Amino acid sequence: MKAKILIPAAIIVAAIIMLTIGIATQVADIPMKTFARDLRALSQSGGVWLPYYAGLLSTVTIMVWAAGSAMSFLAATIVRARRIWLLVLGGLLLTMAVDDAFMLHEGYGPSVGIPELAFYAVYATAAAWLLAYSLLRFRDESVLALIAGGAALAASIAIDLSFEGQYFLEDGAKLAGALVMLTIGPVAIGSAIREWGAIMPRERTRR
Repeated sequence: MKAKILIPAAIIVAAIIMLTIGIATQVADIPMKTFARDLRALSQSGGVWLPYYAGLLSTVTIMVWAAGSAMSFLAATIVRARRIWLLVLGGLLLTMAVDDAFMLHEGYGPSVGIPELAFYAVYATAAAWLLAYSLLRFRDESVLALIAGGAALAASIAIDLSFEGQYFLEDGAKLAGALVMLTIGPVAIGSAIREWGAIMPRERTRR
C-alpha cells in the first residue's frame, strides 16, 4: 500500500482513539489524565512514588508482543502463501499484548464474569490451529519457533496456575516465549526470500 493511503489512515485511527477516550471521560466522569498519562506519573500525582524501573519486565514483554505482532503483519503483506496464517498469528500476539497491558485475564475478565481459564483456552485454541496449519502447509524454522515459543508460554501459564507469588519465573518464561514468537515473522520473510532466490536463476535459464 502507498504512503498517501497509510498516512491519512494512521491519522484517522489516532483521531478515533482520542475521540473515543474523550467521550469516555465525559460519560464516566473520569479525569482525562487518567487515560492520557503514564502509570508512574499518575502514581506520583496520587502520592505513591514508584521507581522508574517498576514493572520493567512486564513493560518489555508488552513491547515484544507488539513488535512480534507488527512483524507478523508485515510478513503477511510479503509472504502471500502464508498470509492467513501470519494474520492469525499477528492478531494473537496483538491480543496478548493488549491482555498484558490492561490485565484482561487477571482483572477485567473475572470482574465481568469471564474466567481466567477462558482466556487461556482461546489462546491455546489459536496456537493449536497455527501449529496444525503450519504442519500441513509448510515445515520450516517458523514451525520450530512456534513450538518453542508456545512451550515457553505454556510454562508461564503453568507457573501462574500452580504457584503463588512466582512472578519472576512466570514473567521470565512469558518474555522468553514472546521473544521467540517475535522471530517468526522475520523467519517467514527469510524463507520466502530464499525460495525466490532459488526460483529466479531457473527462470532466467528458461528464458
